[in-house]
Amino acid sequence: MWRIVITSTFKQRYKQLDRILTGKVDEAIKSLVESENPLKLGEPKKGRLRGAYGYSVSRACRILYTVNWIEQTIHLLRVCTHKQVHQ
Repeated sequence: MWRIVITSTFKQRYKQLDRILTGKVDEAIKSLVESENPLKLGEPKKGRLRGAYGYSVSRACRILYTVNWIEQTIHLLRVCTHKQVHQ
């Protein structure tokens, strides 16, 4: 089982989501934590986001995260729209 590390940016943007989306984000986080390999659930990012993965929560919402295999942690960087991931 993976341990979650939440960044301040993730917390701030999570608070701005509506109740329906927060439920979907919570389910996505649960899937990541329970996964043997959370990298398989996301799409690898390129460019300046190289090393991060994007998990699609809904058509308009993504979770950007990284994985530390040694510490068995998933770092939740931000939750945002597809366009905001690249900002």
